[in-house]
Amino acid sequence: MSEAIEKKDNEKYDDKKDVTIYVNAETKDWKEKSISFEQVVVLAFGVQPENASQTYTVTYKKGNDKKPEGSLTKGQSVHVKDLMRFNVTPANQS
Repeated sequence: MSEAIEKKDNEKYDDKKDVTIYVNAETKDWKEKSISFEQVVVLAFGVQPENASQTYTVTYKKGNDKKPEGSLTKGQSVHVKDLMRFNVTPANQS
């Protein structure tokens, strides 16, 4: 791919409007191509607590065609699609 075409492709993404995602039924604007487990938790609950006994379940729907629904665990991420839906549930470890 030529440098000019590659630069143009990158500009298209950089100039792209935010996508709208839903986190626990609240709308959020998102600018990045993907979102991590940790970023979704922060969007849902503010700052992620450092309490080792606090864990979260993150599921999503209306994702890209390759994997339209699924779940995320700590350290994982998923490509973001406009109107994608995330559900974050806190769960205490026993």
